[in-house]
Amino acid sequence: MYFFRAYINNILIMKRLEMNELRAKIKSLAERNRLATTDEERATVAAEMNTLRSENEQAFTEALEALIKTTADAVQELHGRNIKNN
Repeated sequence: MYFFRAYINNILIMKRLEMNELRAKIKSLAERNRLATTDEERATVAAEMNTLRSENEQAFTEALEALIKTTADAVQELHGRNIKNN
């Protein structure tokens, strides 16, 4: 029983690490896209993003949704602070 629990914990830890790595890659590509000044640079970033998505579409979607939620929560928190300060 202990072995099985340790095995499951290892799988969960690996999945968490993979998701964190995927989120970091998506954030990096999004930053590069924001900083891109030419259509060529944006096309390169888009191609890299599509390659990343095609490697594991479900994991990509989950990571992207988590990033969107994190951003929405941060905006909501900032908005709440601004209302209290005014």
